[in-house]
Amino acid sequence: MTPQKTLFKEFDKTLRGKIHPRDRMAPVSVRLYIENDTLFYSSLNTIARTKFVNDWVDFLKEETRYSPPFAPLTVEVENKSDHAEITDTLKQIVQENVIGAIQESHRELNRNLILAAFLSIAGLLCLGFIALFSLFVDQFIFREFFVVIAWVLIWRAVELFFFDASSLRLQKYKLMQLYFADYKAV
Repeated sequence: MTPQKTLFKEFDKTLRGKIHPRDRMAPVSVRLYIENDTLFYSSLNTIARTKFVNDWVDFLKEETRYSPPFAPLTVEVENKSDHAEITDTLKQIVQENVIGAIQESHRELNRNLILAAFLSIAGLLCLGFIALFSLFVDQFIFREFFVVIAWVLIWRAVELFFFDASSLRLQKYKLMQLYFADYKAV
């Protein structure tokens, strides 16, 4: 097991399934060029610095979009100035920027699972209501109406549980990949 997977397992306590091991996963590296780091250390212009940092994070997200989520990520920082601590500062800034998105993805996953459980129960109750309703009243239109409602509720629960959760989980793992990335000066 790669050290990156170990970090992910420690960080994500909600992971219940087994992560499929991938043989000899190649590390991913991204090169980041910093030509002018005056905005990087400037505390006067916070709006420009925020845009600068968001551009970096967006660039890193785009560059790692098609890489495997559990592959170790290395960000190679090429700096034209003499600031040696820029890689540590960059790592700290990216981690501060990404941690909120990781937490939001985690909350969204939990919300989807709770909503899927609620919709499943509502759909099953609707099917039970149909069974009781058909014993007392023989109205075909009402029975079919509740059958359609029940299957819509159950289908939305299946969609949330299987389809939406997998994309949110992948998004969370990609953000965690950025969070645990190694930053090296080149």
